Amino acid sequence: NFDDVLVPPDHVSRSYNDTYYIDPHTVLRCHTSAHQAELLRNGYTHFLVTGDVYRRDSIDSTHYPVFHQ
Repeated sequence: NFDDVLVPPDHVSRSYNDTYYIDPHTVLRCHTSAHQAELLRNGYTHFLVTGDVYRRDSIDSTHYPVFHQ
């Protein structure tokens, strides 16, 4: 997920506080960008990626831990 979109290993978004880790090597999707790298590698130039994403957000009027992107 993070490696495919070139997020550095020390980036804050990889933090256990911001991302749902299932185990040390598996995370719930926190953005749909992970699919863009595969589509570009397969030669697609136009595409739309939608899906549920999961982030460790405190619930308030503008944040919720599960949403559509």
